Amino acid sequence: MSMSARWRLLMSATLTLALSAVEVALAGLVALLTATLSLGEIEPLRQLSGLTYAAPLVRLSELSFGSTTRGLILSLLTSLVFTLLIKSVLTLLYQWHSTSLAERIGGETRARALRLYQRAPYLRVEREGLVELQFNIGASSSVAAFLSQLLHLLTYSIMLLSLIVGLLWASPQLTAILIILMFAGGGGLISLSKRALHQQSEAVMNDELRLAKLSHAGLHGLREMKLYQREEQIYDRFVKLLDRFVSGRVRQQLLSLTPALGLEIIGASLLLVSASYLVYIEGSDLMRLSSTLGFVAAASWRGLPLVNRILSGLNAILTMQPYLDRVTTLLASEEVSQDQGQATDLLSLRRDLTVRGLTLSYLGVETSVLKNVSFTVHSGQRLAIVGRSGAGKSSLAKLLSGLVSPSVGEIESDGSLLTAETQSSWFNQVGYVSQRPYLFDLTIGENIALSTWGEEPSPSSKMSRLQAACEFAEIDFIDDLERGIDTVLGEEGTRLSGGQAQRVAIARALYHQPKLLILDEVTSALDERIEQRLLDRLLADHNPPIMVILITHQLEVARRCDLALWLEGGEQRAFGEAHIVLDEYQRSLSAEGES
Repeated sequence: MSMSARWRLLMSATLTLALSAVEVALAGLVALLTATLSLGEIEPLRQLSGLTYAAPLVRLSELSFGSTTRGLILSLLTSLVFTLLIKSVLTLLYQWHSTSLAERIGGETRARALRLYQRAPYLRVEREGLVELQFNIGASSSVAAFLSQLLHLLTYSIMLLSLIVGLLWASPQLTAILIILMFAGGGGLISLSKRALHQQSEAVMNDELRLAKLSHAGLHGLREMKLYQREEQIYDRFVKLLDRFVSGRVRQQLLSLTPALGLEIIGASLLLVSASYLVYIEGSDLMRLSSTLGFVAAASWRGLPLVNRILSGLNAILTMQPYLDRVTTLLASEEVSQDQGQATDLLSLRRDLTVRGLTLSYLGVETSVLKNVSFTVHSGQRLAIVGRSGAGKSSLAKLLSGLVSPSVGEIESDGSLLTAETQSSWFNQVGYVSQRPYLFDLTIGENIALSTWGEEPSPSSKMSRLQAACEFAEIDFIDDLERGIDTVLGEEGTRLSGGQAQRVAIARALYHQPKLLILDEVTSALDERIEQRLLDRLLADHNPPIMVILITHQLEVARRCDLALWLEGGEQRAFGEAHIVLDEYQRSLSAEGES
């Protein structure tokens, strides 16, 4: 916990104690005012001076307003107004400190959740899915609400305890009886509702997550839903689930309200018990009866709302418990993710790239996606990776990019292994363009210069790199855009066509000035003329030399490479000179076609 958080916690605790004292003072003032009004003009000061808690106020009233009942009433009302003013100021200060503390810690937790996913293994992020990740990051914000409720719960409990101490001072025997009755009744109500509320809250959270997934599918998959006319089906599912979610929320609110309503009945019953005890057991006179009952009533007036707030806080904590469980489970893996995010060791990609025995298995899948793949590529060489759909080509590309770690095997360059410690250095030297590149809701210039986004390079060097990358990637449409290089592309680059988006992604990889360039079917959306010009540049000799790994289904493009790797069912069928491997692969395709 930071020094600022500790200071706010200390201030909140100090203000809590001050508020507790003020609550006792308010209850005492109201009790004395009630007793004074009931006694009339017959020596009220002498009678009230016999009450331990009233004596200081009676003496203060005599000094300020004289020894009269009217003076005492004015003194009590003045003290009441002044005490309420102090309470308002203290409440505002307490709310400021406690809310600041809770929101800061909640914000830090939300940021930690995002950082955790940024540093988590890429396969985990892919496996959990975008909706799940966003839901968990959103759930992290419940920490702020939880801490706020917890602080309020502690504060209200201390204030209630102070009122109980005040009651013990006024009437120990009666207070002991009231405490036993109150805790027995309140404890029973809480016990009955606790389990049901937790189960209902968990069901509501699960339905909320399902609603998020359905809305994500309905919006992100809108094109397919329209093409196959399934909008009504997903809408109907959403509405049915929404009805169940709403009903669950209603039940949740009713369960939360039940203990508070029960306590109101218990509170009223306590006044009846108090009056019966004072009349029939203690045989109290009118002054004793009115002052004690007044204090009990005043304590109930101040205490019952506190009890209701305590119950509301407990119910809120139970409601948030499923979300907090998700956050706790998420943060339990933070240490491993931080270790991966702090990699600093250097790795060079200048001379060669060697792959030995690469095997990749996904969690929950019995068969391996890749099995025992091995090859070597030297700087300046071009490697084509071919194979049928599902052969493991894209999985191998993710391994070579460093995004995914192999289950077995190793990737080595210039005598150094690709590990968690060298991953950051590897990323600095690799350019990777996937089949579905992601474009951000930034300008086209920021999307291309992503590797320096947030930094402040000199404008001239940045612009020259941008121009070179755009020319190389055949980006000839910038002048047609509304604001040229400063045109914002929209979410996922919606302002560009598929072919334009591919060229922006290629330019982004080239702007990074990689030593290893991995291209996964990156020209599929380009027309033939632009595709040929772009491939001529990508497969040409570069200065300084770079390794190019090209995943393609076009054999005529693959033949322009120096080496070829043939994958089949995740296994390596052949590796070597491109024309030899590709001839063998083509014969296999022909034989399969004839059969």
